[in-house]
Amino acid sequence: MIKRITNAPSWLGLSLDRTSFVCHSDRAEIVRQIFQFSIDGFGAYSIAKLLNKKGVPGFGSSKKWDKSTILNMLTNRATIGEYQKRRRIEGKKVIVGEPVPNYYPAVIDAKTFEAAQVALREKLANRSGRRGKVITNLFFGVASCFYCSQTMKFYSNNNKSLICSEVLSGQGKCPRFAWTYQDFEDAFFDTLNLSPRCSEFSAALLAFRNAVEQNNEPGVLDARMRMTQILRRSIEGITVAVAGTNPPAPSRRLIIRRDNPGRFFKVKFADGFSLEGFPRLLETPPQTEPEGRIISPDELARLFGLSPRQAQITSFLVQGFSLKQTAEKVGQTIETARWHLREIFRRTDTHSQPKLIELVDHSCPEMNLDR
Repeated sequence: MIKRITNAPSWLGLSLDRTSFVCHSDRAEIVRQIFQFSIDGFGAYSIAKLLNKKGVPGFGSSKKWDKSTILNMLTNRATIGEYQKRRRIEGKKVIVGEPVPNYYPAVIDAKTFEAAQVALREKLANRSGRRGKVITNLFFGVASCFYCSQTMKFYSNNNKSLICSEVLSGQGKCPRFAWTYQDFEDAFFDTLNLSPRCSEFSAALLAFRNAVEQNNEPGVLDARMRMTQILRRSIEGITVAVAGTNPPAPSRRLIIRRDNPGRFFKVKFADGFSLEGFPRLLETPPQTEPEGRIISPDELARLFGLSPRQAQITSFLVQGFSLKQTAEKVGQTIETARWHLREIFRRTDTHSQPKLIELVDHSCPEMNLDR
């Protein structure tokens, strides 16, 4: 029987005698990677973006990957060897007859194909998958609420946060609190990075941070996808307590407060091991006398584009005061001071108080006056 090349999917070719199909091994491997990415929770847009950033050539004439190409591949049963005859009727292709099994060489097995379909349905049901430069939410599908066990959702607005889905729906009796996403991610990274059991994740995290420092966007995306794969494979779940073990009574107020001081999370691994993590921005132990150096708030405002209040807070932190002490000195609540600190981090491109102090000391050593 003579095979026709038009019947062959793009990852297959014909044998020299044109009587059988053969796999292009490099393309078959790309197909398998795409299915694994989908099973690991990545959307078609993210998969296409990664392949393009890594310079993986597409199978079509454009040599570029896009969302529709990925979706078509993930739902194409030719990947498991089936051939479905179609006929064009009134300009549209319609299915004719039953599918023919084992017509093509399968590049994945039926179990992998079905797992990818489940992942696609979950993605559609949750309408997840923001189109960003990097994987926005590493914890999709693995983070749940400490109080009601419902899914923690990534809420994207001016202050991206993880919030219980019951709170977002207006139902349930969970406390109306959220955990700022970047703060949660930083705390999670710190917790896993300190555990000797998580060396694989630590290696991926190091690759991610190196890519960020080098402004290597493909490397950033690749590393975050790798971290997400590790999480899906090794972690059974993450329980998030946005308001601590003893949250305040539910309020009728519509406002959702962020970053309660008592917040924490628990990570349960597939092998039963567990870890507990806490926010990075916990106050340092109070000091009777600051041990740092005095730096002019006006100069800090000029150097880093800070507001007068932000510059004042930075000056006290550099002197060695805790965030709680600083809040008292400037007449603010700890929550307001913490909000200002996050804004200071954003403007100075730092992510912790030690890094902020290091930046200030490095940027203006001539202004440091020993106490």
